[in-house]
Amino acid sequence: MPLPGKIANAPDLEFGLEFYFFAFKDLNTCRSSGFALGNIPWTAINDYAFSNRLSGVARDDFFFIMDAVDAEYIEWQNSKLSKD
Repeated sequence: MPLPGKIANAPDLEFGLEFYFFAFKDLNTCRSSGFALGNIPWTAINDYAFSNRLSGVARDDFFFIMDAVDAEYIEWQNSKLSKD
């Protein structure tokens, strides 16, 4: 049986990016929902950073990356909704 397309065509993550992938996956559950998809709350990102003992540049990078990925995710979700 062939692999599903999402698995067969899955992107390769560069070494070290798995942390951000799984962090986004976890933090994605913290966003508010309603009429429109909301951003991941700053408090959730801050709690995640604190729980993983991120500080200094690592913490700053984490916030930057989570904000950027979240913005792309929201744009992607909105484009899917506009097609429907």
